[in-house]
Amino acid sequence: MAGEVTRVRVRPAIRRLARWTVPPLLLIAAWQTWDAVETGRLERALARVREDKPDADATVQALKDDAARYYAAAAMATVSHVQSRSRTLQLSPGGPLVDAIEARRELLSRGLAEPATLVDALRQIERDPVVVDLLARASGVPFGRFAPGAEFNFLWSGSVSVARSAGLRTLDLITEGNGDAATTLLFDRVKQLRAFDRRNIALDAMTKAQSAGEIAVDVGILVAHTRPSDTRLTDLEGALAGAFSTDELALSIRGQALSFSGTISGLWRRTWPGVLLRPLLRHHLVAYLQTMADAMEAARLRWPDRIKAMEQIPERRSVLPEWPRFIWAWRQNDELRNQTVLFGEGVAAVRCARLVIKIEQFHRANDRLPAALSELNVSSGDDVALDPFTGQPLLYARGDDEYIVYSVGRNLQDDGGKLSSELPRWQPAARYQPDVGLRVRLGR
Repeated sequence: MAGEVTRVRVRPAIRRLARWTVPPLLLIAAWQTWDAVETGRLERALARVREDKPDADATVQALKDDAARYYAAAAMATVSHVQSRSRTLQLSPGGPLVDAIEARRELLSRGLAEPATLVDALRQIERDPVVVDLLARASGVPFGRFAPGAEFNFLWSGSVSVARSAGLRTLDLITEGNGDAATTLLFDRVKQLRAFDRRNIALDAMTKAQSAGEIAVDVGILVAHTRPSDTRLTDLEGALAGAFSTDELALSIRGQALSFSGTISGLWRRTWPGVLLRPLLRHHLVAYLQTMADAMEAARLRWPDRIKAMEQIPERRSVLPEWPRFIWAWRQNDELRNQTVLFGEGVAAVRCARLVIKIEQFHRANDRLPAALSELNVSSGDDVALDPFTGQPLLYARGDDEYIVYSVGRNLQDDGGKLSSELPRWQPAARYQPDVGLRVRLGR
C-alpha cells in the first residue's frame, strides 16, 4: 500500500552475533569503567599514605660506617654459635633457654637466689665476647638499614637472639658486681633497638616493646645490685630517652601500608587472575589504605590521645562480598589498636627505667629516696614522668625494702603495681592485664 514504511529486517546471523558479543562488550566496558574509578580512588588513598614523600627506604642514604653491618655480624655470630652447639639451644620464645633467662631475670628483680638447676641450664650458652664487642662498635655509628632481602628471615630473628644473649650477659655482669660494664652493655642494648625498626608496625610493636621491657627490668636489677658511675648512668638515661621517637609509630604504619600495597599491586601485574580481579583488589585496597592513613594521623598525636584516636577509626566494610579470607583479613582496626597499645607499653617501660635512674641519682645526692616524683630533676617539656596510657604522672610507691615506678597499663586501672613478672606462671599476662613498670629492691 502506498505510504507504508517497510520494516528493515535484521538478518538472523547479525542478531545471533549481537546476542553473543554485546553482553561481553558491556561487561568489558563496565570492567574498564570500574577499574578507572578505582584507579583514581587508589591514587588519592596512596597520596594520603605517602604524604608526598618518597618511600622510607629511599630516604636512607648510604653510610660510610653503618651500624647495620655490626648488627648483622652479631646476628650471624649468635645464630651460628647456637646452631653449632645444638638445635635444642635455639633462643626462641618458649624454648628452654629463653625460659631460663626469663626465670633468672625474674629472680634477680625480686632479690631471690638462683637455684643450681637454673645456673646449670644457663651454662649451656657460652658468653661470646665477639657479640658484645660488635654491639659496642655499632653504638658509636649511625644506623641506616639492613641489606634488602635479608631483613626478616635471618637478620630479624638473629637480632632477637642477639638481644637475648646480650641480656643474659648483662645479668652475668650484674651478679659479678661489675656495674659499669653492665651499664655500658645496657647502653649498647638500647642502641640495638634500632635494629628492630623495620618500618612495619606488625614487627616493630611486638619485638621492640618486648626488648624495651626486658632492658627496663634489667635497669631496675642494675641499680638494686650494683653502683655504676654517675657518668655511665647519665649516658644510659640519654640513650633510653631516644629509644622511641615521636613519629616512629606513624612511620611504622606508613611502611606497612606501602609494603602491603606493593604486594597486592604485584598480583594484578604478574598474574592473570589478578588482572581479572584488579578492580576488586583495588576497591578493597583503597579501604585498607584509608584506614592506615587515619591511623597515621592518630599516631602523630600525643600519648594517650593516639590510643583514643585509634579506637575511633571507623570500620570500613566494602559493599562487595568479602568471603575470601585474605580480603577479610585486610581489616586492620583491631590490629592497629593492639599494636598501638604494645608501643605504649614499651614507652611506659622506658619512661619508668629513666625515672629509676633519676631516683638513683637523687638518692646518691641526697642520701634518701624522693618523697614524690616531682622532686626529681625533670626538664620542662620532657614527658618522662607521664603515663602514656593516661597522660597523668606515673605512679610511685615506697616500701621498707623496695620502691616501684609504674604505669596503669592498658586496662587504665591501678592494680597496685602488680607487674607481669609477678603473675603466676599459669596466669597469662594478656588476661590479667597487669601494670607496667619496675620494682627496685633496696639494701645493696
